[in-house]
Amino acid sequence: MKLAINYKVRGTNYRITINVDKYNVYDELDKVLNTICERFGKVDEYTVSRIVEEIP
Repeated sequence: MKLAINYKVRGTNYRITINVDKYNVYDELDKVLNTICERFGKVDEYTVSRIVEEIP
């Protein structure tokens, strides 16, 4: 499964995509979000979406 994480820090939007197994998706996602929050300090908002289909 592929997930897209969109987040905003001080008005700037960022996007990360991660590939995860269904069994550990929440553990992986928690690690990514913790890393983002620790690195940038204040995260204004974030969303997590599942990528179903990629269009070039």
